[in-house]
Amino acid sequence: MSKRFIKIFFGLGIILLLVTAGMVALVDPFGVYHKPWFGWKTVNLNQAYQNPGYVKNYDYETALVGTSMTEGMRASEVDKLFDTTTIKICQSGAHSMDMAEMLKLVCKEGKAKQVIVGFDANIFRKEYDTYRSEMPLYLYNDNPLDDINYLFNKQVLFEEIPEMLQANKEGNLPKLDDYYIRGEGEYSRKIALSNYERGVIDEVSVSWDRADKNIDNIAPIIENNPDVTFYIYMPPYSMLFWDRYMCNGIVDNELAMQKQIAEAFLKYDNVQFYYFMNDYNVITNLENYRDAGHYSPQVCSEILQEIHNGNYRVTKDNYLSVFAEMENFVKTYDYDSMFN
Repeated sequence: MSKRFIKIFFGLGIILLLVTAGMVALVDPFGVYHKPWFGWKTVNLNQAYQNPGYVKNYDYETALVGTSMTEGMRASEVDKLFDTTTIKICQSGAHSMDMAEMLKLVCKEGKAKQVIVGFDANIFRKEYDTYRSEMPLYLYNDNPLDDINYLFNKQVLFEEIPEMLQANKEGNLPKLDDYYIRGEGEYSRKIALSNYERGVIDEVSVSWDRADKNIDNIAPIIENNPDVTFYIYMPPYSMLFWDRYMCNGIVDNELAMQKQIAEAFLKYDNVQFYYFMNDYNVITNLENYRDAGHYSPQVCSEILQEIHNGNYRVTKDNYLSVFAEMENFVKTYDYDSMFN
């Protein structure tokens, strides 16, 4: 094999690699390097992969962070209520480690003055040392060398790029503000009940012993960023959620964990803690839900308005009475009335 052939072979190989990397960087389906170019619109492909691009490439003063319980909120509504500019980054079914990666990245970028973050009670019962699914940590760090995992990714090249281009060709893509927003018709008492099996409880729902370590994944981020205000809220699960615990005689355990979460975050001066579990008008009306926990976009709007108005806020002075009242409510509620 001649030296000339070897040079040509390696030269062509380098050109092919550069073309591949250039194509991925140009189209950039996950928005890692830039906002969409050429009039293209963002296509919802993968939250864990796309969130870093939103954090790094968009201008904002407020970050809206959460799980599927936050997906129904609109950044534009936060803008109007708080007179700010907002990005929304969500990870459906997130574990505390997923939440921690999102929060660390937001704080590291240094743009956000405030973070509105939804902490579902479920987060603190999940595994504390795993991510929900594959987490592309190379997109969350500042090391450009490991971007080869993105630039030379077969799935990105042969699946994500064609999907993005095809979706833009077909048109009718929603605005970024409308992503993850389900229609109000997907929520009703009938739908919520159809997605609930009374008395059945899974392993995660009773794993209260994980709360300490899940809190430890998140609390240092808040402590290390005293100049950022964290509006933490616990979403309003429906009474179907509490029915499951009542049927199994373990309401006290769940209430104790929720109180523990409040205590953990109320220690910080840069935290405002909001507890919507006791929004009785919402949680007793199953028309607001599509299952035991997920509520409509209208409820999402109400949560943002209440946070802006300072309602449902829990403080060091009132949290004991808030949880005592909640305990009385869930233990005396007529659960059978939901099924009649």
